[in-house]
Amino acid sequence: MAKETERFGGDPWKKLVLGGISQGGAFGTWTLLSQRGVERKLYAFFAASAWLPFAANVKDLLTGQTRGHTGASPGPGSTEPKDAVLAMIPPFDLSVPTGSLEQITIFLGHRADNTYVNVELGRQAAHVLT
Repeated sequence: MAKETERFGGDPWKKLVLGGISQGGAFGTWTLLSQRGVERKLYAFFAASAWLPFAANVKDLLTGQTRGHTGASPGPGSTEPKDAVLAMIPPFDLSVPTGSLEQITIFLGHRADNTYVNVELGRQAAHVLT
């Protein structure tokens, strides 16, 4: 994203919107979550008919119920795919407001009759992220 913003001029990060549809929305959500602690911020994010992989684990991480997850890479003995995925998200200190993700305009939308991503998965993603 940093390379792409060089094309904008001015304050490019105030012009950068990230989003995706279906699996692209799921990927975009992970990109958004991995931005925590990054100095430069997105202007906005959207996801349409998307879902959140490992939603229960992400919810635990966001609410401080991480069951030992620190945001660091999993140890050499870890064979759980979720550990590798959750390691992509920086650690959260819930006692310190960051002002980063909280300032990004976010839109999540989902059709009730989507053929590929069940609306319940979209609702689950919205519930975890709010």
